[in-house]
Amino acid sequence: MAAWDKLVEDFLPEGWTRSAYDSGWLAGDSDDVDEWVVAAAWKQEDLQWLGDDDSLAAGVYFVYREQPSTSSQVHIIDAFLKLRLWEFFVEASSTRSWAARTPSRWGRRIPSRTSTRTRTRTSSVGWRAWGGRTGCGR
Repeated sequence: MAAWDKLVEDFLPEGWTRSAYDSGWLAGDSDDVDEWVVAAAWKQEDLQWLGDDDSLAAGVYFVYREQPSTSSQVHIIDAFLKLRLWEFFVEASSTRSWAARTPSRWGRRIPSRTSTRTRTRTSSVGWRAWGGRTGCGR
């Protein structure tokens, strides 16, 4: 699956309401956020490696967002795995995200000795895994 989206925000003064017509014309400014999404998944329930109920499911989801007005970029990857073999199962998921942003001048002139703008970067990683045996009470 692949998709593209534009996240648009247009503030109205307090007490105003927007009419119900197509508001697609709000998009287009540099403060809008463009978003791309790619996802893939696989599921197979009839593996029969060790038993009749053996199954496998796996997938990955990737998001990329950018905002020109702040030179911001965000990447998010999320992956998962579910495996069942005979009476045993394993499940795992992982996520990784990272972002970069170049600070703007906000209308203030930066002195020439500090004219090189530094990109701010951030990153995070997380994962979890668990497993067990089904049918222990039989």
